Amino acid sequence: MLELRGAPALSPFRSRKLHSRIQEMVPGVEHVYAEFMHFVDLDADLSDSEQAILDRLLTYGPSVQVEQPDGILFLVVPRPGTLSPWSSKATDIARNCGLRQIRRIERGIAYYVKASKKLGLEQREQIAAGLSRLLADTYVLYGKTHGFHWNVTGPMFNTLHLMFMDQYTELWNSLDDIAERIRALGVVAPYGGSTLAGLASIKEVTEQPAALDMVRELVTGHEAVARTARSIFPLAEAASDEPTADLLTQRLQIHEKTAWMLRSLLEG
Repeated sequence: MLELRGAPALSPFRSRKLHSRIQEMVPGVEHVYAEFMHFVDLDADLSDSEQAILDRLLTYGPSVQVEQPDGILFLVVPRPGTLSPWSSKATDIARNCGLRQIRRIERGIAYYVKASKKLGLEQREQIAAGLSRLLADTYVLYGKTHGFHWNVTGPMFNTLHLMFMDQYTELWNSLDDIAERIRALGVVAPYGGSTLAGLASIKEVTEQPAALDMVRELVTGHEAVARTARSIFPLAEAASDEPTADLLTQRLQIHEKTAWMLRSLLEG
């Protein structure tokens, strides 16, 4: 399989427009460059003269200065298992030019995205400290929700028992996402019941509450986790830390929706 760089894929106008759109979502992006990439499946090697013919066939596109690729590569290609119309035409043209060794030519676009400098140690530690508080709050809320699932009683038993199970399962799964982001920042994720309890803003219950008091406790808990997540946003945005910002957005959506659903049980 030959992999051949092609000409720039975007005109200056389209390149600026794409850069502007990306910056709206990721302010830290400094430059975007796109060029065609060609993938040539062969039955046999090409001679020098045949390679020259192929090179000429694959020279097309906007008249833009070729850049040296720099930044993170995002390669966009047709869905595996499909044959694009471009591939069908390009393969036929190549074979009609005497390049019978070519079984298929396919094209993709390589986007090189250059971002601002990497997160510094102080930034990573500050963001990780915030995420550690989020991890602790989530852990305590998970334990509380699981305990309420076990111990709820009364006429709403079946509804709350199943609802609490869905909620503690989601919370348990989210712990890995938060801890792994902390590790990706190069910081050790806190663990252990006493350590996490000490970092959490949510307090554990000491008495067995009634069913609706359990619901009130969980509303307060989800609101507290949402506040913790929201407090980390300024750090992530200042550092252009998009993975952390995405994680915080996901957690906020889930906790705010869960708090709303629980509050609805207390109305009326």
